[in-house]
Amino acid sequence: MKITKLKYAYKDLYTDFSAKAKDKETKKLRYTWDFGDGKKSYLAKTSHKYFDTGKYTVTLTVGDDSQTVVKSFVLAVKKYPRPDLEIVKTVPNPVGNDSDGEIVEIRNNSGKKIELQGWKIASGSDDKIYNHPISSEISLGPNETKTITREICKFSLNNKHGKIQLVMPDGKVTNVVEYQKEKIADDEAYVKIDGEWHWISPPTSQNEALQASPPEKETSSDEEDSNKSNEDKNNSDEVGAVLGVTDENVSYYAPPQTGYTPEDEFIFFKFFGLMEYKKKDFNFCPINSPTSNPIALNK
Repeated sequence: MKITKLKYAYKDLYTDFSAKAKDKETKKLRYTWDFGDGKKSYLAKTSHKYFDTGKYTVTLTVGDDSQTVVKSFVLAVKKYPRPDLEIVKTVPNPVGNDSDGEIVEIRNNSGKKIELQGWKIASGSDDKIYNHPISSEISLGPNETKTITREICKFSLNNKHGKIQLVMPDGKVTNVVEYQKEKIADDEAYVKIDGEWHWISPPTSQNEALQASPPEKETSSDEEDSNKSNEDKNNSDEVGAVLGVTDENVSYYAPPQTGYTPEDEFIFFKFFGLMEYKKKDFNFCPINSPTSNPIALNK
């Protein structure tokens, strides 16, 4: 007879027991499990739940009409460990079908690897909340976060207000998250950041454009004047005369530098009565000695 001996079991959780035995004379063997707490089972493979911690002597009796074999072992029943798991994010109103996009993210804050199969995610409201087992084999390493989808656990989230519970295999609730908002935007996430819960809006095309092209820097008046001056320098091809610019195809005449000025010419013509001969206007802004207050003679 071969029996699977267990070292420990957990309180309030079903523990599996199994045994194999052969008899050459008959195939009709009788199995009797005595779990040490007053309960028995008559199946080769069975399960049993202990409601109290402690050490129990488990006895298996296998036999037929002519022979009986008995084996026993001691089983320690412990409290189920309380791993530090928490819900850190949920998206209750995804774009499109809720069943395709609803998620719950779970983080393992402990230093041990945790198997999530057998855990449950309970969802609903204060009036009604339903347990949904995590059916797939999934584990969380130390300080690891994983996303639970509807493919792994058949939970369903309300779109305006709801409650989510993380339930351990023994039925104890280890973490609860409640959310409520008048209008939850498509793909808006409820996220726990530094111990506080926040609604995080989904990225929009405008936000993405701002991230791709940061806003223009505001320029001061001095910077604007400098930029304008640089623009003026770059616009030398515009039509019109520009100070300090000459046409290289036109000859330039510079009068000889002498001591004789237009004022001297005016005095000379007036003294000799030759003003009628000199009808033109006089320009008292010569190149070599400009004046800030030019005088024009109109006679």
